[in-house]
Amino acid sequence: MFIKMKNEKIADNDIVNVTQCGDSFIVTKSQYKNRKAPIRKLNKDEYIDLKTGEVRKFKHKQNRADNILSARRSMARLRNIITSNTKEPKKCRFLTLTYKKKMTNQKLLTNDFKVFLRRLKADKMKKKFHFEEFEYIVIYEPQGRGSFHIHALLIFDNEEVFIPNTQIQKLWGHGFTKTKKLNENVSNFGAYFCSYFTDMSVYEVKNSELDLKELSEPVTKVIYGPRGGTKKKKFVKGARYNLMKSNSRLYSCSRGIERPTEYKDLRYDTAKTHVIGNPSLKPDHSDTFVITDEKRFLNKITKETYNP
Repeated sequence: MFIKMKNEKIADNDIVNVTQCGDSFIVTKSQYKNRKAPIRKLNKDEYIDLKTGEVRKFKHKQNRADNILSARRSMARLRNIITSNTKEPKKCRFLTLTYKKKMTNQKLLTNDFKVFLRRLKADKMKKKFHFEEFEYIVIYEPQGRGSFHIHALLIFDNEEVFIPNTQIQKLWGHGFTKTKKLNENVSNFGAYFCSYFTDMSVYEVKNSELDLKELSEPVTKVIYGPRGGTKKKKFVKGARYNLMKSNSRLYSCSRGIERPTEYKDLRYDTAKTHVIGNPSLKPDHSDTFVITDEKRFLNKITKETYNP
């Protein structure tokens, strides 16, 4: 369980880790650090307890809400990958690919996306829409109604690519689609999209198997329309974790996707001077939270985000 706390400042002599995602930096201070893993994984079902030498079986969870730390780590990795690859938003397109019928088979879902990619990468498509290559990040999102759909972030090799949504829908062939440019006013696309992927509208929650009373208090967000207008809508933060199975893949990436760079065990003042490059720079966003398993305190984390 993550409990939000009053933000704490990081002292110059505190030891931190820094993750560089393109032109953005995430500084993390942990009160406690696990220097040595207590187990060694043997296979998907078994592990060795390194203290006792015993071979034990993993307790597989039914959904990611039962293992919220694992889910948050997955989304944190995805957030950093997206941030690392959206330095030039004019080269990016965000797709939503849906199904007319209920889709519950994630293996078939993945295969359908591969077929879509082959069609989009055909020579005639490259020639018609003026691109040589593109990289992708694909997210497999479970819906409140029990079906999956796909979000895909495509990163092209130039800014001139324009593929009409009618063409995308024709290539996809399973349901309606949306094709959008990225809003250049967003300062951190990783944080923006991961909130989009994990939060659920109150309307969707009420029409799902989830119990609104058992989830966090709804918050109101301002939604930007395609023509610049805005409207307010209520969301439940993190509700979609409850629909994600522990053995399901949340996302995948093409080989050319840039990975974040990690700098570990640096003094805070050293990190700001030599990694971020400006010792007087103030973070754009800061959070402090406590991690607990409902019975005991596990750790306290402070994160700072620096955007270009």
